Amino acid sequence: IEIATRDLFTLYMESSFDPREPNNMKAQWNFTLFALISTVLSFIYTVHLAVVPNVIEKRGTNVLLDECGSPVNNPGSKIDKTGESAVKKRPFCSDEHRFAVEFCSSDNKNIILHRDKYTPSSQWQWLTRWGELRPYSMSSSSPQIKAKPPCKSIENYLDAIRLGSREWPNYDYGNRAITPSIFAPFGCYAPTIPPPSSRICNTLGQYGHVVLSGDSIMRHIKQGMFMALTRDYVEGAMMMSANDVRGVCSCDGQFSEHSLCRSHQKWFESTIRITDIPYQRKFCENVTTSFMFNSEIEWEKIQCEDISYRGVLLVLQGGLHFNMNSTLTFLSVIKPVITHPKFIECACLGKLRFIWNSMHYQTKEMDAIWPHQSGENAIEFNENIHQSFIDAGLVPGQDVLVLDWWNMTKDAQSSDGLHSLSDVNLAKAAQILYLAEKWPFHKPGKICLEAV
Repeated sequence: IEIATRDLFTLYMESSFDPREPNNMKAQWNFTLFALISTVLSFIYTVHLAVVPNVIEKRGTNVLLDECGSPVNNPGSKIDKTGESAVKKRPFCSDEHRFAVEFCSSDNKNIILHRDKYTPSSQWQWLTRWGELRPYSMSSSSPQIKAKPPCKSIENYLDAIRLGSREWPNYDYGNRAITPSIFAPFGCYAPTIPPPSSRICNTLGQYGHVVLSGDSIMRHIKQGMFMALTRDYVEGAMMMSANDVRGVCSCDGQFSEHSLCRSHQKWFESTIRITDIPYQRKFCENVTTSFMFNSEIEWEKIQCEDISYRGVLLVLQGGLHFNMNSTLTFLSVIKPVITHPKFIECACLGKLRFIWNSMHYQTKEMDAIWPHQSGENAIEFNENIHQSFIDAGLVPGQDVLVLDWWNMTKDAQSSDGLHSLSDVNLAKAAQILYLAEKWPFHKPGKICLEAV
């Protein structure tokens, strides 16, 4: 409607008739017709703005999404007080989901190598090249997980993740931390399985750069993102193409902290265009977005002042290398980023989405080895970082979106009590992608006013 009105006005202005000439009846008629059409279109547009969002909102309250993010075909279902409803759902979200569960759950394939030791010269040695056979962390959909409505806002979405919980469909009162489980978001939908590659490419294509910067926890998120892109949940997270790696680091073993499974090619720690990532097949062929996997952000490559530059998705994480000291983490990891002129420029131009990944859960058994990383200390760490953002002038939920995965990782399967396996890392990648798809950029906030 806006385009039609603009074109009508342009057509009228380019006309050779001048309505100010009293004897030019045709020009006066054109002017009257233009005014009448513009009035009608303006009225329709006003009604559209007032009515249509309400209609969509009203319809949205009856839409339920299953674990795969698909609307459930259940128009007669009754929604309970939480806005949820139990419905019959398909067992797998995709062919690759089915294949991974069937393949990795059979024939003793899901072996996770133990973390190995290293010499004082930091040369890794394969001292414990043996692993542990585990139940595969991914599973089919569970009837215990109810379909949920879409989240109406960023706040609802972040709360769905923060307040969610894990469910154990086949729990036999053994050790929960080694028993397959499923994450159930709270109140509204948050994905645990990535969408099809075409949607991922469209989401990433909104940005010039996607920055993923952090420690080993972020390394696993990068791997989860790569699994999502390749649609290969069995070997897609591997960072090396060598056969000796593929032979022992598949399925959940892709996220082992053994040096063999952590080995990677140079591109995994650099800035690389998505289409240049070496893999057996190409994906996102028409997307010019680049991943920035570097531990140090290459700010000179981020050009938000360029009108053609699409912006940046910046995902930051840290804390383990600073012994969970929130002050040191903020000063060393976060402050250099949020005070950088490029960060402020991108934020003020509306070309930034900044996400902070909070510290997650460590099993109780590991607290004796790494007491500073305990679940309780992680909660305190997260609260302190939250307050540090506020003190720095960034409003959590607006200027910075905090993905709190403590509940999602609590008693989830892991390789060593801290580092999660396929189900969690795929869910993390999926939740970042979903957030970027629905809410790609934030509005300029307080930090811009202070900069000005």
